Amino acid sequence: ELLSGLDAQEPVLLGLSGGADSSALLVMLAEHAKQVGSRIYAAHLNHGIRGEEADRDEQFCKELCLRVGVEFISKRLDIPAIAASSGESVETAARNARYDFFYEIMKQKGIRILATAHNADDNLETILFNIARGTGLGGLCGIPESRPMGDCVVIRPILTMEKKEIIFFCKSNGISFVTDSTNADNEYTRNKIRNRIIPILREINPSAVKNASRMTESLKDDSLCLQSMADWFVEELGGNYSIELEKLCGSPSSIVNRALIRLYDEITGGKALEATHINAIKELARKGVPHSSISLPNEIEARVENGKLCFTVKSKEDFSFDGFNIQLGDGLVMLCAVGYSFQILLIDQYVHLHDHILEMMVIALAEIFHVVVADNQVNLTIKPIKDIGPLCG
Repeated sequence: ELLSGLDAQEPVLLGLSGGADSSALLVMLAEHAKQVGSRIYAAHLNHGIRGEEADRDEQFCKELCLRVGVEFISKRLDIPAIAASSGESVETAARNARYDFFYEIMKQKGIRILATAHNADDNLETILFNIARGTGLGGLCGIPESRPMGDCVVIRPILTMEKKEIIFFCKSNGISFVTDSTNADNEYTRNKIRNRIIPILREINPSAVKNASRMTESLKDDSLCLQSMADWFVEELGGNYSIELEKLCGSPSSIVNRALIRLYDEITGGKALEATHINAIKELARKGVPHSSISLPNEIEARVENGKLCFTVKSKEDFSFDGFNIQLGDGLVMLCAVGYSFQILLIDQYVHLHDHILEMMVIALAEIFHVVVADNQVNLTIKPIKDIGPLCG
């Protein structure tokens, strides 16, 4: 159904691990390709984690593709080393490396569709993982049936199938597959959910996985409704990555949050905005102090200007200062400068200062600096000369 309506010649890339899910999907897609005359490619990434077992999986995938007439592409990486270098978990580094590999192939071969073999069990696993981390409506919607990936799209054709149904399909059609031994290692969070929590839910209700899929379908409709309202909010009340403070502060959080996420997505070209940043932006808007701002990831700044909340790209103007330290008052603060980035560190004996005194200091400094207060630190970035207020003289 996900492939219906497409050009019959539209090629598809499948992410192939060799497990039951992706092996079953490979056979399904190969059969589909024979019927409509399209071309299927399969990509396998050897993560360099399981030694001989990983080499076995790669060889299995190669032979399976040969049997069903699908072009096979593989690559080997040292994921543990990449994770250690980037500071990411092994799971996150592996996922990022896989999608980078897939996207690289798609660009080389002119493929616009990536198929992955996520199933209904994976969907429930993701929902539970999101709940444990803290999530909103979007996290409860689970894995989307399709999503954009740059100028391409990711589809999950067997997302509504339970694992047991996929295993049955493989056995009924003589499809062999391999098993990843690390799937039994409950040191990994997702494995712990898969191997411990989901079986308990099935004991409570054997239809737990199907029920979760039904729930996500219902919640997705609600989420789409809220998103359409947020889109209208941005398009009708915003402009140039900005929204009027009065409108922003007087609207429901469910709309405001999505509007902020959209504005940030547009100005960064698709980057995600975390909940902590959304809350900080809303607090900035609530206070509404003119010229106040906070720094966001990816060199973006949220500012209050002319009664609006504005998203801007940080100035790249070049200031050349040598490093120096200045004592302000009787040991109250120390100003440290390197380049044009400044920090004021609050001395421990003064952290009991009343909030309103600290806020007055920040408002005064905001005439010259972009100011962000967090964790007993005041982070300052000097403004471009044209933006410095009359306080400077």
